[in-house]
Amino acid sequence: MKKLTKMFITLISLFLLTGSVFSQQDLMLAHLNEISKNKKQEKSGRAKIESMLKKLKFDYIVVDENFVKVPIEIDGNVSMVFLGEFSIFEDDPSSKYIYISVMVEKIPDDYQMNVPILKQLSIINDRFPIGKVYINFDNNLILYTSSIWSDIITDEIFLAELYMSHYSRIALKEIFSKYINE
Repeated sequence: MKKLTKMFITLISLFLLTGSVFSQQDLMLAHLNEISKNKKQEKSGRAKIESMLKKLKFDYIVVDENFVKVPIEIDGNVSMVFLGEFSIFEDDPSSKYIYISVMVEKIPDDYQMNVPILKQLSIINDRFPIGKVYINFDNNLILYTSSIWSDIITDEIFLAELYMSHYSRIALKEIFSKYINE
């Protein structure tokens, strides 16, 4: 576990230049509902995710018919990772993928978006090895998202995606909070 932790911290640091996760759950759910409306959903979209989480002995909470949330806690830092399984083509099981999302930072309602923060977002996305960072302007959230094909996922890949989202949130929060708290 320590090697995996060190690897993620090193990887994120190399690619990035260089909280309260629970207080904004309603906004995160609104964001996820928007995602659900725009994606085709298999009837049992959470089944594979729930099965893997149980197998790996992760606690999780069912959010709705599309998503579960998984608290990832390492060294006192907690990230609430949201997972949902979707399909690009309804009749093609090979088109299923797992969508991963974690809130990095809540942007204050009165915050004036500016060029430096948008430029930083672009630089990070250029250098990020996995996933992307974006701003959901409707809910004033900075989010990290990623996805992985369901048919090729293994326990190791699934764990790596969960931990990558956690460590990415920590690193990104540090970067973006400097802009927001100026």
